[in-house]
Amino acid sequence: MTHATETPAYRPDIDGLRAVAVVPVVLFHAGIAPFSGGFVGVDIFFVISGYLITALIARQALARQFSFGDFYVRRIRRLFPALWAVLAFSLAAGYLLLLPGELADTGRAAQRVVLFVSNHLFWHTQNDYWSQNALSAQPLLHTWSLAVEEQFYLVLPVCLAMLVRHAAGRGGGHAPLHRVTLALAGLAAASFVFSQWLLARDAPGAFYILASRAWELLLGGLLALATLAPRASRLPRWAIDALGAAGLALIGWSVLHYTEKTPFPAAAALLPCAGAALLIWAGIPRPGTPAARVTRLLSWRPLVFVGLISYSLYLWHWPLLVFARSVGWRARGLPEIPAAVLLAGIAVIAWLSYRFIERPFRRHGSQAGHRRSAYAAALAGLLVFFAVGKAAVQIGRNGTPIEQPIPAVLRQLVQDTETTPGVACEGSSSVAQIRRDGGGCPLGLPADEDRPLSFVLLGDSHARMWTSALGRAAKAHGNAGVGLTRSNCTPLAGLVPPSRRACADLTYASLDYIVRSPIPRVILAGYWVDTMEGIHTMVDAPGAAPHPVDPERFFRDALARTLARLQAAGKQVYLLLDVPELASNQAPALAAMDSIAGATGYGPTEAAHRQRQARVEQDIAELRQTFSFTVLDPARSLCSAAGCVVARQGRTLYRDKHHLTDAGAQSLAAVFEPVFGNTVHTFP
Repeated sequence: MTHATETPAYRPDIDGLRAVAVVPVVLFHAGIAPFSGGFVGVDIFFVISGYLITALIARQALARQFSFGDFYVRRIRRLFPALWAVLAFSLAAGYLLLLPGELADTGRAAQRVVLFVSNHLFWHTQNDYWSQNALSAQPLLHTWSLAVEEQFYLVLPVCLAMLVRHAAGRGGGHAPLHRVTLALAGLAAASFVFSQWLLARDAPGAFYILASRAWELLLGGLLALATLAPRASRLPRWAIDALGAAGLALIGWSVLHYTEKTPFPAAAALLPCAGAALLIWAGIPRPGTPAARVTRLLSWRPLVFVGLISYSLYLWHWPLLVFARSVGWRARGLPEIPAAVLLAGIAVIAWLSYRFIERPFRRHGSQAGHRRSAYAAALAGLLVFFAVGKAAVQIGRNGTPIEQPIPAVLRQLVQDTETTPGVACEGSSSVAQIRRDGGGCPLGLPADEDRPLSFVLLGDSHARMWTSALGRAAKAHGNAGVGLTRSNCTPLAGLVPPSRRACADLTYASLDYIVRSPIPRVILAGYWVDTMEGIHTMVDAPGAAPHPVDPERFFRDALARTLARLQAAGKQVYLLLDVPELASNQAPALAAMDSIAGATGYGPTEAAHRQRQARVEQDIAELRQTFSFTVLDPARSLCSAAGCVVARQGRTLYRDKHHLTDAGAQSLAAVFEPVFGNTVHTFP
């Protein structure tokens, strides 16, 4: 995310390209609909950084002038002052506006930020199904990209300086640079292949870690080495214009057409990265040739200005958005800020940060005394913010050494949502245990010879969140059952979700256990709509190779396969539909505050909920023509003409935008009456 000019000749078009990168990122995070792929701006920054840093190091190494000390002092001056300011603001504002758990997460992130390993923290958080929603309230989430760049800066200078010096020593001048280019090209290719491989196995890892992102920075580096060659390619002006326009089109298409559902990075990142490389290449000065049209466009002064403040704009925009949208902001009665006003305020703060924090620290010289003071300041900042981050963790977790000033409504909210629903019912991940005894948790009354298991609940987190309610209903009717619930594992035979590839084997093992058991009733519950919208593969049998699926049919086909196995075993099947999905993870807290005075806090309308579920319900209706099963619909209890209930009397029913709390599920336990009673709900 750095923006300082590193090449000998300043290129305003690169600052313009930084504007093209940062503006979509900000608008994407602000929720401006057309910019659904604005996150690709980070990839553009990676290419720019790789180009500038490689050009700097290679030129200085060829001239035997490269100094590791000077290089890292420049990084400190460019990055640290504004970053320290954002950290101080985030921790102070977090103390006042974040929930205790969110403050603890922010403190933990601050400790990783100063060590430039926050990307690994967010990687592991994203892989924790029940913690990943907390990232939307993490004001330091965007620092993952800084961590990737700084990790790259620790490796590249050493490798590149050694390669260039070795090549120059063997061949002299610029001639042997092709050896360096081949070495970096090999590393870039390996990183790209790894990114594609990892995306199918650990999507958060592919997104956050350096090994999967290095090829983007190396692409810029390869472009820089190509420009150092003594024989620059000579294309006609019209060809340069065409390639520059193509680069702009690739970026624009990615920004406007990609979404959060796009598998990313890997192959999908090629478009914005290639676009950035083409735009940088088009702007390379060519003696005797007028600047390309797209280069003149990127050199437009307003774009250059935005590019100059792009680092501060990137640093400040996310925490400001998080705090302005936070539950604490609303609980303290602070006014809602219109998006346009908020974005204008962010721009002003970014300029102030650039003018009074970034620029003054960049002006110091490179004398030994200045280098020592820069290193001392960096070390002091690291120690201070590591300690303050640790204190924030303690305050958030234990209320010590001081307690957060939390309004009463938020204290109740924390009690309602701090425990993940059905936490005691996360099933075993051992295939052998599942085949042996199900690897689940008991529900209802204890099973014994006089009271055998009469039902099983199979599904993912949308099944697990119902375990307390189902257990209560089963106990009231004198039934014993078992919950086979595993986060991410939607109960569809053969489905391989990208977030947990083991689910296919776990689901097959669960079905094997169920069909071999005498348990008569099976309740299937899952995050159906999310499953339908995801990118999945299928396996036809345990251990088989996964194969692509038809996105229009795979949900219906996988559910049909599941129902066929259960029906052939004589099981009575109940299919539980999704609860209405809310607009955001903050919606439950906002609804709870709206309902403090005894009113009911509502979310979406029933019509909006039915529209969201339309494809799922259509497939289920078609399957009912072939299979016999009963549909359980919690929306019938939650929704009315006024909307779908989210909170009552200051108590939320939802933990996040699509999971109920234990108490919320228990208030809807009547949805399971058809399983134990005589009434049967039919599908509308």
